[in-house]
Amino acid sequence: MSYLNEFQRIATAYNGTRAVNTPGFNATFDYINNYLTANTNYKITKTFFFLKDFALASNPILISSINGIKKNYTYSTNPSSAEFYHVKYSTSTNFSNNIQLTVIPNVGCSDDDWQKAIPPPQGRVALVKRGICAFRDKAILVTKYNVAALLLYNDGTSPNHVAPLEVNLAQDNAIPALFLSFTIGQALVNAAQNSSTNTTVQLVINVKDLPDFPVGNICADTPTGNITQTIVIGSHSDSVANGPGINDNGSGSAANLALAVALARLFRTSTYPKYKYRVRFCWWGAEELGLVGSDFHVKQAKNSSIIGERLQDYLINLNYDTIGSPNYMFGIYNGRAAKNDTPLQALPGSTKITDLFQNWFIQQNLPWDYRDLDGRSDYAPFLAEGIVACGLSAGTDGIKTQKQRDRYDQMLGQGLGGISGIMYDPCYHQICDSIQNINLFGYEKMVQAAAYVLEFLGREDDLKAWLYPSIEIQRFTESAVNDSLKIMSNDDDDDDYPFQCLSQEARELYLESHISRIRIPSPLVFYRDYVSRNKPVIIQGALDQWSALSKWNTSEYLRHQLGDTQVTIDITPDGYGDCVKLHKYFVTPLEEKMSFNHFMDIIEGKTSFNGIVYCQHQNSSFTTEFQQLNNDIHELSWVREAFGNPPDAVNLWIGTSKSISTLHHDPYENLYAVIRGRKHFTLYPPTDLYWLDQKFYKKAHYERYNSTQKIIDDDGINLKINENFIIVPDDNEVPWFDHDKNDLEQNTYLNPLKITLESNELLYLPSLWFHTVQQDSPMTIACNFWYDMEYDIKWNYYQFMSNTIKQKRKSEEKRT
Repeated sequence: MSYLNEFQRIATAYNGTRAVNTPGFNATFDYINNYLTANTNYKITKTFFFLKDFALASNPILISSINGIKKNYTYSTNPSSAEFYHVKYSTSTNFSNNIQLTVIPNVGCSDDDWQKAIPPPQGRVALVKRGICAFRDKAILVTKYNVAALLLYNDGTSPNHVAPLEVNLAQDNAIPALFLSFTIGQALVNAAQNSSTNTTVQLVINVKDLPDFPVGNICADTPTGNITQTIVIGSHSDSVANGPGINDNGSGSAANLALAVALARLFRTSTYPKYKYRVRFCWWGAEELGLVGSDFHVKQAKNSSIIGERLQDYLINLNYDTIGSPNYMFGIYNGRAAKNDTPLQALPGSTKITDLFQNWFIQQNLPWDYRDLDGRSDYAPFLAEGIVACGLSAGTDGIKTQKQRDRYDQMLGQGLGGISGIMYDPCYHQICDSIQNINLFGYEKMVQAAAYVLEFLGREDDLKAWLYPSIEIQRFTESAVNDSLKIMSNDDDDDDYPFQCLSQEARELYLESHISRIRIPSPLVFYRDYVSRNKPVIIQGALDQWSALSKWNTSEYLRHQLGDTQVTIDITPDGYGDCVKLHKYFVTPLEEKMSFNHFMDIIEGKTSFNGIVYCQHQNSSFTTEFQQLNNDIHELSWVREAFGNPPDAVNLWIGTSKSISTLHHDPYENLYAVIRGRKHFTLYPPTDLYWLDQKFYKKAHYERYNSTQKIIDDDGINLKINENFIIVPDDNEVPWFDHDKNDLEQNTYLNPLKITLESNELLYLPSLWFHTVQQDSPMTIACNFWYDMEYDIKWNYYQFMSNTIKQKRKSEEKRT
């Protein structure tokens, strides 16, 4: 605690803060450097980098106009009393004229979110909700889509998530930005999404032009140990401007200092063997401005050719950030939950360190929790370069749940589990983050865990081989499942842990964060790299020889070829085909025969019709009902050679943006070709089955309503949808997904792959992948080829998983 007391003394002496570009940070930097010099024989290195300074020239102005009614919102340097707050590294702007708003769907973390915004965001002010990705990542997309300004707003998920926040964008940000309270943000969202209102804003932001300022990192190396095999232990030494930062991150900095000094003293004794590896203790500057110090260090190491200073000389980064939270959890960064784009080589070792921390807490009969390895602290630059990373955090702005509190109470003793329903650190980034904000019991255990892991790594005989095994032959599934079974036997909250591992490891081993676009592959490459790995891919140029690409772009040609040919058409009241309705019935569309010309008249709006129509008959409809078009497309020879057989079915799809295919999967290898328009796919791998909440629903179908039909079922549910449609139950049950009930976007264990398939693109959609499909074109035409899947070990494993989930659901139902 003496180190924490010194950090508090520094903050108190220098206006209550230890933020960069303040005397408080400089005094913290000097204290760490001087203490290491006086108490260790380490090699100490100070490196400096320059940052752009930021200050407002005047208070920003935000005025909204909703149907001509103007409102001037309140700015204050105290976020708790402000309706909006400035964003650090915003640029200046002066929108004296009214600018239109665009609401970005979801939380603006993907291209898909921005591409789905209506109206498009170019030249407008974008409203973006807090969540999932860093604010800097949102700002990058803002720049990409040529947005005039960015209005971030809080998410309102708890009382602590209502007021505007003090956040910062990247040093090179080129977008004006403000942060709104949830109340103001949601009000503007509601107005902007209401087509009957005209919603605009005016903003004025004046930023001072200031010189750059220096910030320093400190690293201290043990004098012994292999300099080409280095253990890096890091913590950030700066606070936010609003407070002393004793938990964030005086707690990590003090723990780092304690470990460094203790190890130096042990190394000086004759009875304590020195490690084979060099240990480098580092204190990073400007973490609160976007991991700037650690990122600078990693970039320097990446470009260095000096032995011992190169990135290749680093084995692991251990990061300690906010480990003294008052309403603490024993949080371990979870190597299995690393971002999808993490280099594969870092994953086995990161997971081993996660398990190492976990085992220590278990041995001490202490509770523990996972923290996502989501890139919010200084391990991120190391992990992004393929360096194993892990560490501890006692929690910041997350909320402790009732179940979590009860579990901690049970293991630690009544009253020691904290308070449910509030943040782990209610003083996070506030002036009250002082010496009184540290939970001494929790902090002590976290420091002990850090010391244990350092000693373990230092004594490992071949640390490099242990952290970086052959990814193909040394996996950790068995130990993870054993651990999960141990957890399940003691804690019902964690009985879905094996399924967490299953989803995460699929992404670690073979899935990517995006779907690749490639040119036509050879049959061998296609089968080896994609089919055998059950991995989607988009193939460009595969349809170049199809005359359909030009001919089917005009309805006249299709009408001329098909005319009065009778075709099977699916009809629904709302465009959702094959979907769950009333949370009880799996309903298939009404099927009717009509002439192709009549069908085209309907979808082109030339004649009125009760219901949404589309062509999707799946019994190889293209070859059985559209023979007049056979010469316009042809089977792809390289696909036939890869699968060794012709397609089992070739299906034609014609419809509009009103038609939506709900979540489902097919027992086929699917080649999906878009010929006209474009389609939006959301894909989930088979390993995500558990999280998709598949259940059995009574089978039913739509019929045209007539007064003789039964409209109330045995449970009192009204089956009449409207004056034209009624649901008619059948006898069987069907496993499906309730799209009205499940909010898959909110499930943190799901990482769907979202793509837009353009005309002249071919999607290989592997068997058993779950997918939803939508269109946004006036007319979309696509053709898909179904090839029989191999009922091999892959199918056996899928069935085993499916049956295990079914049995688990039954057991849960019996308990409730």
